[in-house]
Amino acid sequence: MVKALVRDYEGVVIREKPLPAVRRGWLLVKTLAACWTPLEDLIASGEYWVEPGRVLGWLGYGVVVETGVEAPSELMGKNVAVVSYGNGVPGLDFDGWLTEYTSLPASSVAIMPDIRTELKPILSLAGIAATIPRLLSEDDEKVAIIGAGLLGILAAYSIAKSRRLAILYTTGLRSTARRLVRALGLEVHSIGELRGVFDAVVLSIFNSLVLSRAPLLLRDEGCIVLPPLLKGFDIPLVKSLRVKVVENLSMSEAVKLLEAIGGEVEDCLERVRGLSLVSGLPEKIVVFDLK
Repeated sequence: MVKALVRDYEGVVIREKPLPAVRRGWLLVKTLAACWTPLEDLIASGEYWVEPGRVLGWLGYGVVVETGVEAPSELMGKNVAVVSYGNGVPGLDFDGWLTEYTSLPASSVAIMPDIRTELKPILSLAGIAATIPRLLSEDDEKVAIIGAGLLGILAAYSIAKSRRLAILYTTGLRSTARRLVRALGLEVHSIGELRGVFDAVVLSIFNSLVLSRAPLLLRDEGCIVLPPLLKGFDIPLVKSLRVKVVENLSMSEAVKLLEAIGGEVEDCLERVRGLSLVSGLPEKIVVFDLK
């Protein structure tokens, strides 16, 4: 039996569950660290529905301890993180990282590169942020990033570095997030000031009102970019728009991003042992050290 943080009918609870079965083409992975993010907050409050009994945690990394039939044997004993969301998102579509052992599709992961241990749990998040500029066209010069959690902030930085005008909109910044935004030289405004016409909008907020309003902010043929966490949300297409969903990540781009700003990002993470929740900034990002 293994301990897991589960969304159940009673709310979010710690349960003992059988060791995950290793299906054909899947891996058994021992969690080394996982994250509690704003998404888990929404699941815990009931604002984001997941199947009862689902193990939470969309973000983390671990070491492969068993490979299923047809899974690459060279992954055995390697530290891995998720780099593809074509099979779904851990913690949403199948069991996630907030457990001692999890099972993941081999095609969804890649071997963890050599980066500082403190940054390894958020490598997939950095990969999403670093991938977004590649989904934009050359004509997408003015970009609104809505939502200033860590994903939104890193996405804004990546877009700004691609020589575009990146404007970050938020419902509010806590002190550490403000320091991070200031250190990265980002332009940030209140979401109440969100108006005008943009070439592209990147959504990093779980707010149905904002999601429904996003198409109205775009020019014709403008682009809406969704992280994999939002791919299930319906976007009303009131005009001719492009909708891009981040699915496949580049480890090398994620590493470059974290190497460039890793020191500032580390201040936004609080590292604890066990399964005790503590507040981290921006928003709530908690790394559980389960080693």
